[in-house]
Amino acid sequence: MSKKLFLGFLFLFLLTTNASAQTNRQIEIFDISKERVVKKVPASSDIQENVKRLLERTTSVYPKVKPIPSKGFMVKVPLEPAMVLRNQWLHGKINQVILVFPPKEHPFYLVMDEKNRTHLFLFEGETDTLLRKLNYKPRGY
Repeated sequence: MSKKLFLGFLFLFLLTTNASAQTNRQIEIFDISKERVVKKVPASSDIQENVKRLLERTTSVYPKVKPIPSKGFMVKVPLEPAMVLRNQWLHGKINQVILVFPPKEHPFYLVMDEKNRTHLFLFEGETDTLLRKLNYKPRGY
């Protein structure tokens, strides 16, 4: 049941990507408990580079069976141009990443490979700079 819910949720979140408007791609912040996008920010090369640096600091595969928490938020960042992600678990191009921020835990990220398989990873590094650039300070976080 939770796997179906997760896949449905992920599908809806990924659907908001508009492939025809690639020059106007936006970063979306999704509040998990409210179940809606609460903020959109124009994608900038500065923010994309910040996210790419985080992806380069991948440490391991996300270990939990239920990856999406009931609270927290997610940040969907389009990567333009697509980035080649190379680590011991994945080698391929990705064109967007979803950073998941569970309450009182370190964030992790979700990407889909070229065959649309979902991969979840932990990473090292701070995300405060990214959240400042997005001008987003969630309550209770």
